[in-house]
This record gives sequence, C-alpha cells and structure tokens, in this order.
Amino acid sequence: MRWLVIAILVLVGVGGMFVWQERQNEIAAAKARERPAVWNSVSALGRIRPLDDVVEVGVDASRRLAKLFVTEGQLVKKGDVLAHLEDYEELKAAAEQAGSRLRGGQMQLAARLDCEMAHIARAEADVNSLKANYPKDLEIQEASIEKLRTELGLCQQEAERYDRLYRAKSVSLEEFDRKTTEVVQRRKALQVAEAELSKLKAGFPLELVKAESNLALAKATLALARPTIDIPTLECSVELAKAPLSRAIVSAPSDGQILKIRARPGEVVRSQTILTMANLEQMCVVAEIYETDLLRLQTGQKVVVTAAALSQPLSGHVLFVGRSINQQAVYDLDPASPSDSRVAEIRILLDEAQPASRLVNLQVAVAIDAPAEAALPALATDAAHGDSP
Repeated sequence: MRWLVIAILVLVGVGGMFVWQERQNEIAAAKARERPAVWNSVSALGRIRPLDDVVEVGVDASRRLAKLFVTEGQLVKKGDVLAHLEDYEELKAAAEQAGSRLRGGQMQLAARLDCEMAHIARAEADVNSLKANYPKDLEIQEASIEKLRTELGLCQQEAERYDRLYRAKSVSLEEFDRKTTEVVQRRKALQVAEAELSKLKAGFPLELVKAESNLALAKATLALARPTIDIPTLECSVELAKAPLSRAIVSAPSDGQILKIRARPGEVVRSQTILTMANLEQMCVVAEIYETDLLRLQTGQKVVVTAAALSQPLSGHVLFVGRSINQQAVYDLDPASPSDSRVAEIRILLDEAQPASRLVNLQVAVAIDAPAEAALPALATDAAHGDSP
C-alpha cells in the first residue's frame, strides 16, 4: 500500500513538472512572438486605445431608458440623438405647449401692435394733412373772396348805370330790378366767403390740436399694448420646459463609433452608463515604461508594436511621455515577472488606425527605438516639443 502511494505521488510530481514545463514553453513562445529582438530599444507593455480615449455616455442614476436609436459598431456624429429616457414624451409635450403659448402670444401681440401702428399712421397723416393743406385752403379762400369783391364792384357799377338809364326811361323796371338783385346776391356771396375765411383761420389751431392729441393718444396706446402680453415670461417658460427635455435626450458628445451598449430600453440605468463610444480614426498605445527607462524616451521616437492577435507588427512614434510615476497596471503573462514595478505612462500614435481600431484594449508589447546613450532630460525634451498631458 505504501509503495502504491509513493508511486502515485511520483506520477503526480512528474505530471506536474510536465505541465509546468509546457506552460513555461507557451509563455516563452508568446513572449517571443510579442517582443521582437530590437537592439538599443526600450520594451514595455501597453494597451491599444483610441487617441481621444473611450467616452462613457451616461445619465443620472435611477433613470429608465425608453428608446435606443443606435447599435454597436454604428458611426455617429456629434449631436446625434442616441437615446431617449422614460419621461421624454411627457417633457416634449410640455415643451411644445410652452412653445405654442409663446407663438400665440407673439402673434397676438404682433396683431395688436399692427393695429396700433395703423392708428398712429392715420393720426400722423391727419396732422400732416392739416399742416400741408391749411396754407393752400387759406390761399384759395382769399382768392375766392378777392374774386367776389371784384365781381361785386362790377355789379354795383352796372347797377348804377342801369339806375341812370331807368331814370332816363331808357330801360325797363324789370331790367333795373334784375341788376339790383344781382348786386345783393354778389354781396351775400362775399359775406359768406369772408365768414368761411374767418372760420378757417379760427378752426385750424383747434383742428391741429385735436389731430396732435389723437396722435399722442395712439402712441400712448401702443406703449401700453406692448406689456399686455408678457413675451419675456413666455420665453422663460419655453426655456424652463426645454431644460428637463434636454436632460431626457442622450446625444453624442463627439464624432465616433459605438463600441458597447450597456443598457437596453426599459432598464434602469443604475451604473449611469448607457454606452461607450470612441473616435477610431486615430489609434494609439498607452504603454507603461519602467522608471529606469523613462529618461531615454522623447517624442518622435519610432515604435514597433506586436501582439499574438496581430498578423504583423504595427508602427508608430512616441506622442507623449508622462512625468508621473505610478504603480504598474498592465502585467506580463509570466507569473514570475514583478507586479509592483513603478512605471510612467507614454502614448504612442500608430501610423495606421487599422487593424488596431478593431482591437481596443488589446494588450500589446512595444519596442521603442531609444539608444541608451541618447538619454535626455525629460523636462528639456518636453519643452522642446511642447508636450502637454
């Protein structure tokens, strides 16, 4: 029995050694694929990321998603509507009602103002007509009086001549009476014309005052008509109605592509994230550089990126070199590799976005062309290239 147990233990030990050896061979093969031999280079691990990073589009917690208008992989433009929340329809109706009230108030006020402006125009026309026509009317009336005076004088001379002829028995009494009656008629016409002239002179100031009063009244009525419909308050009501409506609409913050949908219609968005999206037109690698290699790096250095999932290496250049030293976040496949190293982040801009745009967050190995003798002070390098975090 003892020998059987010993034999089993030996077999288990041999089998364990064989499995461990196979695992080490797989790790070595993976590392051989991921890390090409590049002399005078700095090696590091990193992850493929969009240059502008991944955007998490979300809303306030406990809001329920009503409608979703996009699918994973769909391209969107900045401002495109991605989703509606549960109270969208109610808030939309409230906003439309507020807008309808504003438009109705604006139309009513415009009609009222048009009416009052017409009254003002008529009053101004009356004033201008009085001022323009009075001198002409006065001139015409005075000319008419002068004509009547001339005619009256001629009639009087004719009547005196007929009086002498009548006395001499040269004309009949009937002809003499006709001339006398004509003088009376001319005198009456002159008196009426003179009375009209006096009336015109006396009535013009009163008519002018009346017309100017009507004009002032029309302008005052216009001034009073403006605040009768409180348009600013209606406009504020529209803005107040639009504010919650805008919070019920989820829009794209930028151009990009939908990467992952995290909530479906009807679900309560508890994580505050509905979906993730990113602009995949420019891709980069966010790599972690050991603190001992940091001063060897500077912007513009060429980089080779490899991974088992890549059919061929990707090329790029260092875009940004970080200044802050932090705890390592990307770990090697080798369980014997250190996991508490101090590293700094760098960003590597890839020359081509494809196929990296389909492998977001893929762990990769990078080899940076950075000879040891080319180490430069980080501050001087960053200042020369105008780096910014």
